[in-house]
Amino acid sequence: MKHPTPLTPAQISFFHEEGYLIVPDVFAPADLEPLRQELHQEIDRKARQLQAEGKLTNLHAELDFDRRLAAIYRDSKENGEAIMRHLEGLRGGGFHAPQMFDVIASPKLLAKVSALLGTEEIVASSVYRIRPKLPNIGRGVVPWHQDSGYFSPHCDKSLIITCWVPLVDATVENGCMQILPRTHRGEVAMHHTGGNAGFLVIKDENLPDDPRKSVTASCRAAASSS
Repeated sequence: MKHPTPLTPAQISFFHEEGYLIVPDVFAPADLEPLRQELHQEIDRKARQLQAEGKLTNLHAELDFDRRLAAIYRDSKENGEAIMRHLEGLRGGGFHAPQMFDVIASPKLLAKVSALLGTEEIVASSVYRIRPKLPNIGRGVVPWHQDSGYFSPHCDKSLIITCWVPLVDATVENGCMQILPRTHRGEVAMHHTGGNAGFLVIKDENLPDDPRKSVTASCRAAASSS
């Protein structure tokens, strides 16, 4: 049996120095297709429920996973929001199909995380998210923050890694994550409530570095950004 490929020493060093790492092709496209298809079916189920309630007229059933939810949202913000809330859940974890677990627990992904942690003993959080990002929809914009801003202070001295896996290509044109390198070396910045869509936000005066120094973390589907 072929074991998952670990990270190179250069990649591990980059992560600890810069505070992030983009790893292309963590998954083969076929690895993510079951999750994409199950999400597509979940969108279809919710859309048909809305249609049965007389709220939605066009299912856009001819469109693929990459475009269908955006088309429904363009027709009706209310229907689009209803489907997004259904996928996200009240506090995340709304979508919890086995295909989601298969990605989270994939040996290919865990091998990379273990290499960054320096151990195979991983304590995994139950926090996971499906984050639909639709064109020109401000609700999907996440303000500047550090994930540590959501944690209790006793977590600050622990190495906690967040992995983000795009199911479609995340490009400059369609939107992708921005990162302020090396800011992990300092203290956790002051976070405030009241950010877009209820997120915590670091105000400009509290940012640990100039946002003009940010890195645009574009990556193709099946990559991972940590």
